[in-house]
Amino acid sequence: MTISSNRRYLIFGIRRGKGANQTQVITIDDKGQEPTGWQVQCHVPWLTSVPQSGQGSGEIRVTVNPSRLKVGTYSGTLTIKIPGSAESVNHLTVNITCHILRANQRITVTGALEMPHDNTNTNGNISITGWALAETLLDKVVIYLERSE
Repeated sequence: MTISSNRRYLIFGIRRGKGANQTQVITIDDKGQEPTGWQVQCHVPWLTSVPQSGQGSGEIRVTVNPSRLKVGTYSGTLTIKIPGSAESVNHLTVNITCHILRANQRITVTGALEMPHDNTNTNGNISITGWALAETLLDKVVIYLERSE
């Protein structure tokens, strides 16, 4: 009776006034010989999960409902347990952080373009690598290319 999940924490970011529910997915992996039953418990009222129980491997959709949350940062947990097993043996805790931001609040994003290197002349198809990091609300990264004459 052993299960694992692909996530140990989830971070949500929601702008106040634009706050539709947001959902992220946790994948449960059951490596046992027989399918193991599990149950999900959300420990804060603004968090829900579907399904609340399952058998074997599967997905849990975790949703934040921001409708009653004021601007600020909220923390909570979600626990995935195997009924009848000792808690110290097999339960998984997923830490949840939810940032409720003002509608016009700016966030800080850090990143770097790693390839091609600065001032490198390129031609044709090129590979671009790099990274971007934001605690929340990073939807996309846009790269602008400058043509030299």
